[in-house]
Amino acid sequence: WKELAAIRSRQNTWRQSLASLFTTASTVKDADLVEIAHQAESAISELEWGGRVQVVFPSTETAILASYCTKEWLSDNHMVHYISWLTEELCQNLCTEKVVFCDSFFLELVCRAYNAREEYLTDIKLYGWLHQAAQKLVTGENAELATFANPGGVHWTPVVLNFMKKSITYADSFAPGQRAEMEPRLKEALEWWTFLHTGEEFTYEEMAIGSQDDSWNCAIFAGNALAHRYLPVQNPLIRSRDGATKQRLELLLWVVRKEN
Repeated sequence: WKELAAIRSRQNTWRQSLASLFTTASTVKDADLVEIAHQAESAISELEWGGRVQVVFPSTETAILASYCTKEWLSDNHMVHYISWLTEELCQNLCTEKVVFCDSFFLELVCRAYNAREEYLTDIKLYGWLHQAAQKLVTGENAELATFANPGGVHWTPVVLNFMKKSITYADSFAPGQRAEMEPRLKEALEWWTFLHTGEEFTYEEMAIGSQDDSWNCAIFAGNALAHRYLPVQNPLIRSRDGATKQRLELLLWVVRKEN
């Protein structure tokens, strides 16, 4: 019965996503979005609904892809897809920026280190990766580290660290074009970590980002801000809810095509 209930739950999830796609394809006026919605419908029909997505590590249940078709809030796993897509985009477009993309675990680890500052200096097993990340930024091996913040699990925002310029670049899709305020605890942790490894205080810079007018697309606006930062011609800022929906479906199609 448990297996049957799980199967039924997955079926309901995908039915909802298909219904959402049908609504999108039949109501929006953007011809490109309609075409992408139809492509997504075809892609979903070829998926093994109860399988796993292996294209990125760690693998996840295929069912999480259904969220791209709806108004569901995107999770850490979806942001890993975004990072993988961004990394591939930079390589394919021969971007000369020496940028490394990290998932949200990076900032979580910085905050954990901040809460255990003495341990951070001695526990190489736990924090060795974080020390290495700082060293690569200090030496210029990586010019920038780009990631996503999600303090409290309520809102995705983009963050970029540049150790050469001694800058922290930040944006908020609810306050585009303004000096957005970072969550205080995260701000303290980042300022501590950057000062520890450079001996200098970092300044804050604004990042261009689209204006969000809903409650579910913050992850898309955050990812688009990073894509626009490094490949502005290929990735103009998203300016509308339809634009965000289009980006969600493009990510879905990218994952499905990589999986196949």
